[in-house]
Amino acid sequence: MGFRDDGEAARARAEALARELAERDAQIETLKAERALEALKAKNAEHAREREAKAKTEHTAEQSVEQAEAKERQARLLRSSSVWGDVDLIGLLTLAGLPAFWGIFYFGVSGRPLYAALLPVGLVLAAFAVKLWGQDWARRVARREEEWARSLPYALDGYPEALAVRPASGGSTFFHKLDGDEHRILSIELELADGTVPADLGAIMTGFDPELGTSNPLLKDDDDWFHARESRLVEEPNVFLRLSPVTTSRHSVEDHNRAVRDWVRRFEREVLRPLHARHPLARVTVRLR
Repeated sequence: MGFRDDGEAARARAEALARELAERDAQIETLKAERALEALKAKNAEHAREREAKAKTEHTAEQSVEQAEAKERQARLLRSSSVWGDVDLIGLLTLAGLPAFWGIFYFGVSGRPLYAALLPVGLVLAAFAVKLWGQDWARRVARREEEWARSLPYALDGYPEALAVRPASGGSTFFHKLDGDEHRILSIELELADGTVPADLGAIMTGFDPELGTSNPLLKDDDDWFHARESRLVEEPNVFLRLSPVTTSRHSVEDHNRAVRDWVRRFEREVLRPLHARHPLARVTVRLR
């Protein structure tokens, strides 16, 4: 009986030890799983922070680009509204340099050093004053363009916003692929109050400007076949197109649309007013593309 009891006791202790080892293994596996889960959560949190930081950076970059583009459009609108919006401070300072140099020399030789010191300061301040006045005047003219567009008896859409669109830089258009913001075509779309299109509308348009037509003007130039294919302009009886007055030259053009402003003003005066008297207009849309 003693040997059997000892064997059963040893077997019981072995089973208990095996259970204890199994429990420890289970605890170890559980601990490993918990640590792996915590590491995964930490990694996911780190990735989330990185994505958030990247999104913020991209958003900030997009905002900076949008602000820069908005500032550029506003500056072009001012330049297009008035020549005073095109006043360059560097140019003014350059022009002031010659009289400043002469004045410093003259007053220095004549023994009046105070005048020699104050003259260049005064010229610099005058240049800044002219620049600020020119910008203010251009803003006033731009506001008057907006007020003029709103005062018409029909809706004039797209103007003066079109004045802020960047002109094509000129040169050979075969090698010069236009950006999305550049334009070479002026588009005028007429909507009459009764929804009809007068039979003599085309004759009225070509009578005012022989270049106005319903077909893509880029097709008239063999060098522009590539851009004519890309533009995909659909011919419509109430939409008239012509090359932009700014970009008809193959040489480089200045970054403003004063020629477009003058053309639209003359078009409203000589065409839209009498046309509205005969056939009331509901809307006229001006686009540069």
